[in-house]
Amino acid sequence: MLEVLKEKPDSRVRVPDLMGQLYRPPFGVRDGIGLLLLAVLAQLHENELAFYENGVFLRQVTGAEMHRLVKNPGSFEIQYCKVAGVRSALFEHLMRVLLPELVSDGKPDVLDIVRPLCVFAASLPMYTQKTQRLSTTARAVRAVLTSAKEPAPLLFLELPRACGFEPFSASGRSSERERAWEFVSTLKGAYDELKTAYGKLTASIMERLATSFERPTKTRDALRTAAEPLVASINEPTLRSLCLRFLDEKLGETAWLESIGSLVCEKPPAKWLDADVDHFGEQLVHIARRFRSVESMQFPSGSERSATALRVAITRPDGSEMNKVLEFTSDDEIAVRELESQLATLLRKNQRIGLVAATRAVWKELARHEAEN
Repeated sequence: MLEVLKEKPDSRVRVPDLMGQLYRPPFGVRDGIGLLLLAVLAQLHENELAFYENGVFLRQVTGAEMHRLVKNPGSFEIQYCKVAGVRSALFEHLMRVLLPELVSDGKPDVLDIVRPLCVFAASLPMYTQKTQRLSTTARAVRAVLTSAKEPAPLLFLELPRACGFEPFSASGRSSERERAWEFVSTLKGAYDELKTAYGKLTASIMERLATSFERPTKTRDALRTAAEPLVASINEPTLRSLCLRFLDEKLGETAWLESIGSLVCEKPPAKWLDADVDHFGEQLVHIARRFRSVESMQFPSGSERSATALRVAITRPDGSEMNKVLEFTSDDEIAVRELESQLATLLRKNQRIGLVAATRAVWKELARHEAEN
């Protein structure tokens, strides 16, 4: 029976066809004995044989499966998954690189690596499963893992093709080891890209917050400080909810970012599509503008603010206005004083005209900054 299976490596053979080889001369094995021999074969070569029932791969073949096989052998197929030669070297390298915690001294088992890979792909957040913002290789590997139906073809045919390599045949020579190493390295890169895709998404939420709200350093702390004196006076639901999230100190950073993403996009980031990522950025810009507007109006109302905060407001005769709250730290003080001295010298020389020119320059700079944000 094993020889029949070896003649068709990586191909499924129906159990009735396999048993027919035993029932015919010169063997002439009886039906019951043939099934007993099949059970022995399955036990002796469990690391090389994959069983399928009604086309579905069986992760384990126990007494229950054998009982069903005896009753209805036509619904079962067997596949020989040879792990030898270059495949053996490839398999061992895959185990050491991708799943080092599973490396053992026992015989190599295709399922030892196929099962965790398939579970990994199935457990990826919806965002990672759907996004197109991955490399071509990572997208191809994702597609193969999420649609895998057979262990050996997945490992030695489909994944290599997804990574741009020719399949590794059961008869491959050990001289192909260098190609196997290159494949494993490429697969590891795609695996890591899929693994970190969602983390990069949440990190981008923090980057957007830092940019839109102009808090480039210690963003979370800075937003909490900015929101604290404002939240009591804000009635607009979205802005108030966002400020309350800014004030939250209990959530871990990832959960905190997810809560903000969920508020702005009305769905959790784990379920975002690529369009939602863009939508989040656009919405955050609008919310940040409203936040800055409230922030600038709150400044003169008696709310306690840092001594290193200034509000600049310019109103034109037509009623249009530009205003902005500027914050600076003690680290900026030397640079601020130097520029202040230079500007003061220019203004003293030109007085009224200098003030007009300075005001126009500030207006243009505020308008440019507003347009960019």
